[in-house]
Amino acid sequence: TTRDEYLRVPRTGRGVRLGRAARARVWPVFEEYRVQLAERGLKEVDDACRDAAALLAAERERKWERDREREQERDQGQSQHRGALDYAAVIVDEAQDMGAQSWRLIRAIVPEGPDDLFITGDGHQRIYGRNRVVLGRCGIDVRGRARKLRLNYRTTEQTRRWAARLLAGRAIDDLDGGADDGRDVRSLTEGPAPILEHFASREEQARYICGYPEGLRDGGEPLRGVCIVARTRRERDAIAAELAEAGLKSVTLEAGAIDDGEAEDVRLATMHRVKGLEFDRVVIAGMNDGLVPLPAALEARGDAAERESAETGERALVHVAATRAKRELLVLGFGRPSRFLARG
Repeated sequence: TTRDEYLRVPRTGRGVRLGRAARARVWPVFEEYRVQLAERGLKEVDDACRDAAALLAAERERKWERDREREQERDQGQSQHRGALDYAAVIVDEAQDMGAQSWRLIRAIVPEGPDDLFITGDGHQRIYGRNRVVLGRCGIDVRGRARKLRLNYRTTEQTRRWAARLLAGRAIDDLDGGADDGRDVRSLTEGPAPILEHFASREEQARYICGYPEGLRDGGEPLRGVCIVARTRRERDAIAAELAEAGLKSVTLEAGAIDDGEAEDVRLATMHRVKGLEFDRVVIAGMNDGLVPLPAALEARGDAAERESAETGERALVHVAATRAKRELLVLGFGRPSRFLARG
């Protein structure tokens, strides 16, 4: 938050080294940026989390002072086991997508104590930024309290193996500074190997996509258990148009909207939107060079280390989409195939 702090802070793991002189030249840009945000009543998410944690800490100090003045709970020390808002515990899901300032805020909400935090996460599913965090550095000690979950209850072993190969050889962390190669994870169910089909043209892929749900419907299988997944909204909407032209209805799962599950139609979603969901059958469409990985996601990165991290994030995105499938996975593309399929 200050120039002196910025000059001293370590940048371990970053791709570009900046000395004190370079940092001193960069710092005024940050200051001006924050001034302009403040003038508009805006904050970066990390800054908002930091400020919220400071407010909680200040409120806790006032609460302790009131307790001392009233001579209440001094001997039991109960006031030190509750946050300023009197939360007894916090449950955290999708922990891999949170940054350091979010974790410091969570720590501020509930001080350390028995059963204070319950955290679940999977570094293989990190698709938002490169928020590799060591929990111990954020005031959250998981030593001796962590357990790795090794059984997959949703995805078949065949699909799990295909998805795991997307991230093979990539550095995946265990959320506390260690590594997790995922080799000891197994699925409880077996099923068919993923179907990989690549076509010469978009029209051929469209015919295949339209024929797939028709075949399932003719066999009496409800289509609400099928989701067609694409990398971008534009690609998703193009597939929706192709289905409509073939006389097939579909339900588009938009960001922030909830699927009520009533419509008996195929679902369409982006790879980001499908996270957290599950379907009997998943069709990943458009696994093409120039689309997966998305060039804009890689080109926006400033140095080699960030581009490598972005590449891992793109692979994790396909991994997430593939592991939504409970029974069957289809991976489709046309033209020049995505380089991700070389290992898949």
